[in-house]
Amino acid sequence: MKANVRSEPLVLDPGNKRLETFHSLPDPSTGTFNFRPDPSLASEISRFFGIVIAMYHREHAPAHLHARYGGMKGTLRLEDGQIEGNLPRRARSLLLEWWELHREELAENWKLAQNQKQLKRIAPLE
Repeated sequence: MKANVRSEPLVLDPGNKRLETFHSLPDPSTGTFNFRPDPSLASEISRFFGIVIAMYHREHAPAHLHARYGGMKGTLRLEDGQIEGNLPRRARSLLLEWWELHREELAENWKLAQNQKQLKRIAPLE
């Protein structure tokens, strides 16, 4: 019998809004599923006006963050604020305003992510 491998997004720590993807594999002796973290963990670092900001561990250069708004997604390059993706104009404007206020904290979080450390929450735009 071939084991099924499933990937399920789980929120492990709702207080920290840490998002992780786990791969479940059945234990051959018990038939139950064991969970192990995926190497590309994502951490939500801020949320404001419906925009969710996250960074991933073991992410490729250049330094960037991920933003979601509704069903739309985008990335923002930390160095110069260039945004790619399908975020609407208003969400882009809010994201850029927030990025301008938190550039140093974002650079620090990028370094933490590259070293597989827990990321720090960043204050939302108000």
